[in-house]
Amino acid sequence: DLDKTAQLSVVLSSMIVLTTIHVQDFPDVDGDFILGRRTIPIVFPQASRIITPLIMIGWTAILNNAWQLGPVISTVMYILGGVVAARIYANRSTSGDRRTYLYYNVSIVHFICSPRLTIPQIWLFSAHLLPANARFGILSW
Repeated sequence: DLDKTAQLSVVLSSMIVLTTIHVQDFPDVDGDFILGRRTIPIVFPQASRIITPLIMIGWTAILNNAWQLGPVISTVMYILGGVVAARIYANRSTSGDRRTYLYYNVSIVHFICSPRLTIPQIWLFSAHLLPANARFGILSW
């Protein structure tokens, strides 16, 4: 059985993916449209560019609260989340969207092996490491 920290970790990680998975659809809008797909960026082209960054900031607030982060780490998470949110809003070219998708949805293996870590990679990776604070209190400063 999973304890409450593990359960909350699984729920939050799942919800982050569920509410932001459409970031992968931004670079494929033209091809998806030709194929008749109805993705969030096609159906709601302007709203998805506004709502997704707000979701990012919202998740940052939820994670900071859920894992009781200290003021320094909390500020860092808001900065990282803000950069990711700004990138989603501002980088509207296919190449910009492709890069945002790669940065945001990067696997942990890529994160660890990457010679260059970017701010979007750090936010998502950190979001999944924050439950450690509930167990060890290492991010309370």
